[in-house]
Order: sequence, then C-alpha cells, then structure tokens
Amino acid sequence: MNESGEADRREVEGGALYFLHLIMTDTSDTIKQVANYVASTSCKKADQVCQSKALFYFVRDNINYVQDENFHDRLSNPLVTLKTGGADCEDMAVLTLALEKAIGNEARLVFVPGHAYGQIQIPDYKVGKWLNLEPTCKTCEFNELPDSSALARKNYIDL
Repeated sequence: MNESGEADRREVEGGALYFLHLIMTDTSDTIKQVANYVASTSCKKADQVCQSKALFYFVRDNINYVQDENFHDRLSNPLVTLKTGGADCEDMAVLTLALEKAIGNEARLVFVPGHAYGQIQIPDYKVGKWLNLEPTCKTCEFNELPDSSALARKNYIDL
C-alpha cells in the first residue's frame, strides 16, 4: 500500500495474477474433459491445429459477449462462463485459453486499452509464433484480429 492507503499497481496486478492462476488450475479436470470432448468430436484425427481451431470456434460460436455491469471488470471462473453461456472479453479469453492449455498449448492473455483477447503457441506448429484468438469477434477466423485490436498497444500475461 502507498502512503494514502491505496494498493499500488503491483499489489493489484499480483492479486489478479494469483486469482487468474487459481481459476486456471482449480478447474483443470472439468475444463480438460470439455476440451477433450470438443476436440474429439470436431477433429477426425489427433491433429493439434484442428483441435485448437475447434476450441476457438466452440467459444466464439457458443458464448455470447456480455459487458460487465457498470464496466467493473471481474474475472469469472471458466466453468461459470460455460454454464452461463455469456461473458465479457476477459472471461471469454480466459475460457478459450483454459481449453487451449488443456490440450497442451502455451497461452497468454493480451490486454489492449479497454479489451482483452488470447494468444497461443501450438507445439511443432509455427514454432515461436503466437497465434491470436479473439472469441468476441464473431466474424474473426482463427489467428485473426479486428483492426482495432491488432494496432493497439499490448500488455501480455503468460498463463
């Protein structure tokens, strides 16, 4: 805390990172089951690129964007997002990334002013390159961003 009794940015970010870590790990069994189901029913063979695309399209096409009440951002557990079928950009990104991590992809959250989306790295595919996952954009394809997100200043959080 600073002299005025307010939490400084590092304390807030550290708390948010800890909470994000908890929600990404506490739900791993159920998220893994969902990821396996979506991947196995969408792809005829064990192709991690196909499975990654299937998970992205599952979230993009089945979870509706719902803005946080009064613009108060709160992170939701990915299971809550699955159950309710609606979420804001951060929660849609967290769900997408939790599913992607469940099949072995590296994942990170990307924050741009007023928005968030995800990025993944798929083992043995475009090695070293991060692929964009923007599930709030209903017209965006796998690894595609709307122009506003692609051009904005970004902050990353590895998961």
